[in-house]
Amino acid sequence: MPLTDKITIGLRWRDTDQLGHVYHASLVSLLDEARSRWIEQIGVDAMNFVVARLEISYKQEIVVDDIEIHVEVQAKHVGTASLVTREIVRTADRGICAVCECTLVRWDATTRSSAPMTNGEREALRGATSANTGEDNHRGE
Repeated sequence: MPLTDKITIGLRWRDTDQLGHVYHASLVSLLDEARSRWIEQIGVDAMNFVVARLEISYKQEIVVDDIEIHVEVQAKHVGTASLVTREIVRTADRGICAVCECTLVRWDATTRSSAPMTNGEREALRGATSANTGEDNHRGE
């Protein structure tokens, strides 16, 4: 399946706050949806990962009249049990509205703890990293 790193998500009235812009906690949810869709299209089960760290820099407001956001997801680093993504949020009219960096950890639901990724997961995610950066991201671990 070809890698699509731009995910489009429609905005809902409930995503906004009383000031008329997308509430910061709603953006976290929208980013989670985009990231999960991106991981799934690579062929990896997004349900096997949990967020360990999330950092968002808000650049300008997003309003419901924007109708949708476009989230570019990039794999920055693939480790033994973790994945770091960079997510850039844009609207059609105003450009970059937010930039996010997220660290995900492979989760084992049976042991309720982190676990190494399978070779298939790691290779699929490393392939996405190479496709996004034009580089081979096989680092010594």
